[in-house]
Amino acid sequence: MLFTAYRYDGDGYYTEDTMVQGDPQDPNNPEKALMPSLCTLLVPTFREGSWTKFVDGAWTFEDHPRTCQEAIDRDMACISNSPNKHQREIKAILENLVKQDEEHFKIETSDEMVMKIVAIPPKTEEELYNEAAQEARRKRDQLLSETDYLMLEDYPISAEKKAEFETYRQALRDITSQAGFPFEIEWPVKPSLN
Repeated sequence: MLFTAYRYDGDGYYTEDTMVQGDPQDPNNPEKALMPSLCTLLVPTFREGSWTKFVDGAWTFEDHPRTCQEAIDRDMACISNSPNKHQREIKAILENLVKQDEEHFKIETSDEMVMKIVAIPPKTEEELYNEAAQEARRKRDQLLSETDYLMLEDYPISAEKKAEFETYRQALRDITSQAGFPFEIEWPVKPSLN
């Protein structure tokens, strides 16, 4: 006779149902079934947001981490290329948690393929300055490119209007000289063509 048994991995996490053969001497007695290692006849229960784990002869629950910080505090890690079902589930959970807060956390994988969440350190003052300066220069370059055509020799524009736009364009180039650059910039007002 065959009996349903419940397999778990080396850490106790449920992996799958399996069939086991009854003992030829006592085929109808599930207590004497020919049990492979890491199996039990105890029926597991399942709960959304938790892993089912076999501990001390009973099935228990272990909740999934709900935040990146919780995963870090629990030192949750996995082998990123493991075929183990539980390891694959941890990997998916860690990746989903990071997607929810990519600004503050990232996935780090060691040379041994151990994957875990780590906090991204706050940016230094120099990094913040460089980012703001880069963004200001990008905006300045965009504003300059929007008026490039007005500086062409054959573009029909009055000398007075051309001079207004030249002054505007020079003010754009001079934003890096402003005292508040790059955090407090007084952007010049674009003249009208009319």
